[in-house]
Amino acid sequence: ERLQVLDVAGTAIMLLPSSIRHLKNVRRLKLGGRKGMVSQSERQDFMSLVLPALWSYRTLCVIDLSDCFLLDGAIPNDLGCLCFLGILILSRNNFVSLPGSISQLFQLRQLYLVGCKRLEAVPEFPRFIQEVYTNDCPSLKSIVVPSTKHSSLSRVSFINCLELSKNQHGDNIADILLKYMLQGITNQSSIVVPGSEIPQWLEDQNLGCSASTQLLPSWCCCRQHLKGVVVCFISKFTIVSEIRVRFKFKGHGDRELLSKHSIHWKTDQNRKINSEHVWLCYAGFTTFNFLHQPDLLCPNELCQFEVTVVDCGGNEMLGIKKCGVRLVYHEGKDRSGSEAVDECTCEIDRN
Repeated sequence: ERLQVLDVAGTAIMLLPSSIRHLKNVRRLKLGGRKGMVSQSERQDFMSLVLPALWSYRTLCVIDLSDCFLLDGAIPNDLGCLCFLGILILSRNNFVSLPGSISQLFQLRQLYLVGCKRLEAVPEFPRFIQEVYTNDCPSLKSIVVPSTKHSSLSRVSFINCLELSKNQHGDNIADILLKYMLQGITNQSSIVVPGSEIPQWLEDQNLGCSASTQLLPSWCCCRQHLKGVVVCFISKFTIVSEIRVRFKFKGHGDRELLSKHSIHWKTDQNRKINSEHVWLCYAGFTTFNFLHQPDLLCPNELCQFEVTVVDCGGNEMLGIKKCGVRLVYHEGKDRSGSEAVDECTCEIDRN
């Protein structure tokens, strides 16, 4: 009864014994890891793991059911009763849909649905979800778009989900997701979806891996109105392992001030990407600590803000089609600190 971690990954267990209900204090349950037991051609028809009712395991914090060949109905409908569940890993399974009760997991922070080849729809995200990874799901056609109540959502990835961009909002899906993420409480957000266009409201766009925006002479005096920066770029590479976005302030006389802060993505080693993708990210300016030092920056010294997409070694990233950037101000303010008339704020959806 004191057992807290149950790891039977890599075994041939298909039915959990009824006596498992006596494990009242299990925190971590790992049943996955059987993908090497059958060939790729056999995976779609391999017998699914049979799960018991979950209401007796309310202490669970982490569940890993990856590579369990789960079919529709294999995940119990009482999944939502797991009030302490923080991480749910359902990657590489055979279900077409997920139980709607997943939205009731109010403590869930991370959801993994990578490589679910048959998955067609994702239900509403739990309210306090932070990260969703739904890569390599070629049948995925629809998701329930997050709303303002998903204020903690900070990272969403739909790499190689090509049907999603064809069937739901097209290239606008990244734009729609970012709208709600900007209204949240996170200081950094990132989205990756198939697509080939940078949102039009990112006015400062450039071919290649870098883009810049001009700073008005009065920007230093009104920088307290800055909310952050939005960066978007289009990739056309086929293999990638790590991507970073580097921030730099430029001044007159070739003076440069490179921020130590950057946004980065890490993927599986040498991940294959099957088409052009939109990478959209936001970084709050509270992460740039030097911006809050009143005597450090002067309007006469800095006149440009530049972003560059680089690899893990700091070199300019190859395979970037175009890049865009825009400063984001608190609602109702523009870049000069005056009342905004037509300026990008935290509510960036103009349609």
